[in-house]
Amino acid sequence: MVVSFQLALSDTTSLTTALVAMVGWHVLIGIGEAIITVGALAFIQTARADLLQLREATA
Repeated sequence: MVVSFQLALSDTTSLTTALVAMVGWHVLIGIGEAIITVGALAFIQTARADLLQLREATA
């Protein structure tokens, strides 16, 4: 969002155009990353659940 404001302040593009382009695409990318992360964690939980267990810290 900050880049959108910077682009608008520099008179490169309008704030509305920059916000739609930047925030809109990044929301879609974030949803895609969330789906990939959930899929990976579900696979690890099935294949090697021990990898997701917390261990005691050793001093």
